[in-house]
Formats: sequence, structure tokens, C-alpha cells
Amino acid sequence: MIYFMVDFLLYRKKLAFVSSYIKSFICLCLPFLIPIGAEAKSVIYKYSVSQDIKSIRIQAHQAQIELIPRKDKKQELKVKYSGELDTEEEEDVFTVSVEKFPDEELAWKKTGKRPIIKVWAPARNLEVAVFGGKVLVDKFTNINLSVFMAGKGSVQVKRTKGTLKIFQSSGKISVNSHKGDITIQEEDSLVSLSSCKGKMNIRGFKGHLEVSKSSGYLDVKSFKAPLVLRRFAGQLTFQQEKGGVYFKPMIGSVIGFSKEGEIRGTLQPNEVNLKTDTGKIHLDLPYSQAWLTAETWEGKIFTPIYFHRVKTGGMDRSRGRLRGSKHTGKVSLKSRSGSIRVYQSVN
Repeated sequence: MIYFMVDFLLYRKKLAFVSSYIKSFICLCLPFLIPIGAEAKSVIYKYSVSQDIKSIRIQAHQAQIELIPRKDKKQELKVKYSGELDTEEEEDVFTVSVEKFPDEELAWKKTGKRPIIKVWAPARNLEVAVFGGKVLVDKFTNINLSVFMAGKGSVQVKRTKGTLKIFQSSGKISVNSHKGDITIQEEDSLVSLSSCKGKMNIRGFKGHLEVSKSSGYLDVKSFKAPLVLRRFAGQLTFQQEKGGVYFKPMIGSVIGFSKEGEIRGTLQPNEVNLKTDTGKIHLDLPYSQAWLTAETWEGKIFTPIYFHRVKTGGMDRSRGRLRGSKHTGKVSLKSRSGSIRVYQSVN
């Protein structure tokens, strides 16, 4: 259009002898006038998935992948994407992958926008393998989802039922309102579980782990990542190296070991067995009338004044029954050199 407008105006002014030079200049510069961030039109790909296919795998390099449940019972996989897709069927796995990974990464670095892939999946096991980006999952029932993110990004799952397995190098992992099993393994990620119910297994290295308004069974093993529990009810087992454990508060049973990290917070215990090496144990046990035993070799013990204190074989021990109004049970606290402090803010 620009080409013909210039041609028409120049001829009207009888400057036809220069029009050819200007047109050539426009032809050379026109590609650079197109916006770099212009997006290609998305295409919906449809794939028929047989009953023999047990798993559907989505692969990309840098992308925002959105998983959307099908509202009908059609055995059809729909993928909306602005580029080319490659498919492969091997045994019982159907794989959809984005072609030209290097070109895709180059475009993302120039525009700052990752390509968006929307997936409408039938009832199958789902696998997402992506180097970096976002994975968004919402309103799935009976889901069996595995997410593998080798680079940095975020995984957001909400309002789901079923089984989740998330493996991430760094970034954020958020699971909200999930019922069922959860397995998370992170290297340097902020992990947040909220309003979840079921069996939860977390393996952390140096990220941050937080569980709030949830219930069930929680098993945590971590190196540096601190664990924060906000209004958790159920059974907790943990093994920490340097990360601390904080109850704000918790109701239920706790079995755990912390080498250097402290254990602190409010508990309404049933059965508690906590051990530390150099880490401190500071607990508030409101309303509890549990039998409590605190033992340390080199640390100090601070328990209610009416507790029985004895020192034998180099170990300091304090025993007694708390004078609360409810929450019976047994509490055992042991440390090598960390201090132990137990009190009741409310009886």
C-alpha cells in the first residue's frame, strides 16, 4: 500500500524520474518497519487419541502451557498454538512437541513473550516437559499429572483432584485446593500448598516450603529450605539439615529430626517426637495436658516449674504432665546441644 501511494503522488507532481529510486528504498526498509513483536495467528490442531494410549506428553522449550479439561467425553486432543507441532506415538504414549526449539528461544529473548500453548486433553495421564516458562492447570478431576521443568519458571495448579508430581529446578510452585496425592521435588523454588487434602511428599534443597490451611499426611525432607506450616492438621514427618520448621499453628502428630535448623511454634499435639543436633526447640503447647519428656546432653531445658528435673550420666532430663484442659498425648523432645523451651500461653 505504501509502495503504490508514493508512486501515485510522485507521478502527479511530475517527478516520475525519482519514483523508482524511492520505491526501491521502501522495499528495502519495509521488513524493518514491521513490529518485531507481531504474533502469528494461532491454529487449533486436533488429534484422535485411541483407547490404547495411556499417557499424553506435551514438550516445549520456552512456553506458557495451559491445560484445560474437556467438558465432553470425546477422545480427542486439541492443541492451540501459533507455530508448527510435531507428533509421535510410541507404545502407549502420544507426544506433541514444539518444533524448532532454538528459533523459539531466540524469538522469546527478542520479544520477552513466551509462546502460549493451550491444551484440551481427554481423560489420560498427562505429562508436561518444558525447560522454562509457565504451566497452568485448573479445574481437573481425576487428574494424573507430571510436570518436569529443568530451568526457571512457575507451575500453578488449582481446583484439582487426583495425583500431582512436580519436578522443578527453580522458580515457583503453587498448588491450591487440591484433593489427592502430591509429590514435589525442588532445587531452589518457592513452594506453596494451600487448602490441600491428602498425602503430600516434598523434597527440597534450598527453596522455601509453606503449607497452609491443609490436612492429611505430610512428609518433608530438605537441606536448606525452611518449612512453614500455617493451620495444618494431620500427621507430619520431616528430616531437615539446615532449614528450620515453624508451626503457626499445627494440630496432630509430629515425628521429625533437624540437624541445625530450629523447631519453633504452636502445637496442639497428639503424639510428638522431635530430635535435634544443634538446633533449638521452642514450643507453645496451649490447652495441652500431655505427658512431656525433654532431654539434652549439652543444651539447656526450660519447662514448667512443677516438672521433675534430674541429671544422670551427663544428660539433663525434665518430665511431667502439662496442666492444660484438653489435648492429651505424649511429647518427647531431645537435643544434643540445642536448647529446649516449652511453655503454655493458654491453659
